[in-house]
Amino acid sequence: MNFKILNKLITLGEIDFRENRLEDACAKLKQAILLDPKNSKAHELLAYIYSRKGDQQRAFELLKIACAQSTASVGALYELGSLYLNDKQFTLAIKLLKTSLDKNGPFFEALHDLGLALAGNKCPQEGITALKKALDINAFSAEAHYNLAKIHEDLKAFPKALEHYKKALEINPNFIQALVSKGVVLHRLQQYPESLACYEKALTLDGGLIDAWVNMGFCLHKQKQFQEALAIYNHAIALDATSAESHWNKALTLLIQGDFINGFAEFEWRWKCRAFAHKIRRFSSPAWLGGVDIKDKTILLHNEQGLGDSIQFSRYVASVANLGAKVILEADPSLCALYSTLPGNFQLIKKGDPLPRFDYHSSLLSLPFALNTNLQNIPHSISYLAADPKKVKAWQLKLGDRKKIRVGITWSSVSTFENDQERSLGLSTFIEAFPNDKYDLICLQKVIKHEDVGALNARSDIRFFGDELKDFSDTAALIECVDLVISTCTSIPHLSCALGKPTWLLLSYVADWRWLTDREDSPWYQTARLYRQTNCGDWNAPLQRIAIDLDSLSP
Repeated sequence: MNFKILNKLITLGEIDFRENRLEDACAKLKQAILLDPKNSKAHELLAYIYSRKGDQQRAFELLKIACAQSTASVGALYELGSLYLNDKQFTLAIKLLKTSLDKNGPFFEALHDLGLALAGNKCPQEGITALKKALDINAFSAEAHYNLAKIHEDLKAFPKALEHYKKALEINPNFIQALVSKGVVLHRLQQYPESLACYEKALTLDGGLIDAWVNMGFCLHKQKQFQEALAIYNHAIALDATSAESHWNKALTLLIQGDFINGFAEFEWRWKCRAFAHKIRRFSSPAWLGGVDIKDKTILLHNEQGLGDSIQFSRYVASVANLGAKVILEADPSLCALYSTLPGNFQLIKKGDPLPRFDYHSSLLSLPFALNTNLQNIPHSISYLAADPKKVKAWQLKLGDRKKIRVGITWSSVSTFENDQERSLGLSTFIEAFPNDKYDLICLQKVIKHEDVGALNARSDIRFFGDELKDFSDTAALIECVDLVISTCTSIPHLSCALGKPTWLLLSYVADWRWLTDREDSPWYQTARLYRQTNCGDWNAPLQRIAIDLDSLSP
């Protein structure tokens, strides 16, 4: 091999590339590769040429050849690592970026991209470490602060996320993505006016940001500014009539105000929302949303969301059966025994078992829309489920004689629901409503969070049964043995109310749409009494009202 000619071709090719004579550079570098088919520099330069010409796939392949050689440059290793990062091939990206750092020592670009690759590869703490090292080199990178904030946000470390979004915006006040993301984090921290200000500024920079309009509407919703929220959603829909998130959030605001006819119609847009993509069931038969006669037809009813939703809307099974349809009800295994007590004629199928043939299907949460539900015609608002008498008797024997008012309690769930922190309490806070041993407290939760174990152990007056509650029929039987249920917004109050048991609910300042707003009762459940926060995030007032009302029940 004539190294003198090879090196001259590469040098001249590099000069042509820098002076934008791309075809001349390409010809010289291809000649060099014919002389040395594994020459890393020639392949690297040729990759940059193809990238500039817009042929990213060819550039990608050439960089892979360059980086397979021990003589690969730091720049080639970094560039290929970044391409793998963009392609979400995180393992390969990490390997190349670490190699570039090993050859060169720390440099900002590689550390930054390594942080993103590690986070993408489910190693968020390592990703945070890499991004912090990048910021040690360049503390004024708005992008690095933004990406570090994103990782903290994904970890639900919202104060840390907020800190870095603020730093990103100090560096670049017009960083639109950081403004919107800061607004989301402030929303998570229930700092709604501050969140609203972020969206407003973002929209002054780009008035077409549908997500910012939707987020602004939800912020107004969370501050009980429902008419203002609806105006925002309508504006977003005017900008983009196909925006599913705009329609769905509009549905929540209509529903919380009791406008069920329009609200449930808009609620059907959920199927086109990003958050619902994984919940879509693919059936060959069409969905039934009312308006079609289903007499003598077979319809599958199935659930899409949480167990509480399933319990609440299972009341509609009998209504569908009354239309003359043959109903197949698919249920979570934990609900099957309980559902056998539902009124109406239906076939019960455990989720996961083979399904028989059916003509139509419907989600339980679509039935209020299909059946034209309004505030006056909600079916079965007193009770529609029953406990197994044998299981009730077994619990009565286990609990022993009733010497005090017996209260079933639930203060939190283990739900992955995004805003669960708004509706759940720690036991140490919840138990303030029960300051003495006047009550026989029965824990209705099957699972206790780690942070509540100490508080539970410190209260000998709380009886916890854990794995003895094998499914909801066991919980239903235990509920029948108490005088009253006091709970936050979990599946338990739905079960308790569906059994017709007096139930007191602790609700956040703006609770889920089904509890409506500014009322102490519920059209869904006649035995429910609602205790709402009077100030956002403050549980003291509703807990004090519960303590007073409990005291009035005591002998």
